[in-house]
Amino acid sequence: MLKRVLALVFVVAILFAFASCQKKGGIYPDLPWDAITFEYEEYTESVATYSTIKWGERVYIPYGNLEDALKEGDLADCLGYTSANGKVDKNSRVFTITGDKDHNYLLICNVENSAYIPVIYRAMDTRHQAVAKPGIVNDPFYSYWK
Repeated sequence: MLKRVLALVFVVAILFAFASCQKKGGIYPDLPWDAITFEYEEYTESVATYSTIKWGERVYIPYGNLEDALKEGDLADCLGYTSANGKVDKNSRVFTITGDKDHNYLLICNVENSAYIPVIYRAMDTRHQAVAKPGIVNDPFYSYWK
């Protein structure tokens, strides 16, 4: 009887160990203690209206999507989460992208919903400029950038 109880305790301990390891690592960097709330704003140009976010003095507008699926190491830092009309969504997070030292691009992704397609935002001040594009960023599909 004691062997069965010890075996059961051992199995449960192993399961908890694997579960906690998965939560610590992974694709998404942790939400920082000083997370920023990014309020969605609107920007209208001719016939199109875009959502924007502001980080520091820069305004970011949708650029495109991912070239491929996210992998561990693609995202550098988690900056915070989004808010629309005063409604905060702490699962919709804003990340910097590895290899983009000038932070010309940001990625917004829902970390709890795998059906949500991540969107790449690009700083509006880089329009009509040749800036390095990180490997995970696909070509633009928003007319603002074409």
